[in-house]
Amino acid sequence: MSFTFTSSPNSLKLRLTGMLGSVALLLAGTTSAHAVSVTATLTADNHYGLYYGKVDGSELTFVGRNEKGTSGNPGVFNWSLPEIFNFNANDGDYLYVLAWDDGGPQNWIGEFKLPDGGSLLSNTSDWVYQIGSGANPGEFGDVPLLTTVASEIGSASWNIPQASAPQGTAPWGTIPGISSQANFIWHDSLDNDSSSDRNYAIFRTKVAITSVPEPSTLGVVALAGVMGWMIKRKQKAS
Repeated sequence: MSFTFTSSPNSLKLRLTGMLGSVALLLAGTTSAHAVSVTATLTADNHYGLYYGKVDGSELTFVGRNEKGTSGNPGVFNWSLPEIFNFNANDGDYLYVLAWDDGGPQNWIGEFKLPDGGSLLSNTSDWVYQIGSGANPGEFGDVPLLTTVASEIGSASWNIPQASAPQGTAPWGTIPGISSQANFIWHDSLDNDSSSDRNYAIFRTKVAITSVPEPSTLGVVALAGVMGWMIKRKQKAS
């Protein structure tokens, strides 16, 4: 048994339109939520955990933290030298820095380099904060459970940090590897304040790049396939 398929110009046009529409959807779907390579360089007096995820705390991912205790590894103090993390977030995700103090002055400072050549810096213009409900983990404590942090983000009421000082400010001096335009920041005061030590604080800012993403490889291959099919159909017709 054999089958013969015939195509009228109209049916061919409909099929072609449908294929092009599918490719367009493929291209749109593969470029709308593309990965953003982030290089984070940060430190805190005294401790922090770095995360990224959605605005409501969903898909929250833990990136890393600094050393436990008060001594640096390396460095004299745990805030003397920054840690560097490389990870892939999504354009539109939020960066979260969960920080706490062991006593005395407090702050965190950081620079987050993005693939478009721009940087997100710690300051009181781009970051907001929420005081966590959990107790200060202390010098040797672990960061809170991921589910706890995500829940707190989801119900947070964000505020503008009230304390800021430029790089080079005593007693921290200049932290190497971080832009001179970044600031030491904290939610209430950089000075010794026992009320700041009772809980951790969560800071956040949005990841956004200005460059237009390139079409995905899959989308380009699909488009090339449609164009090849069109050429073959034209050659057969002639």
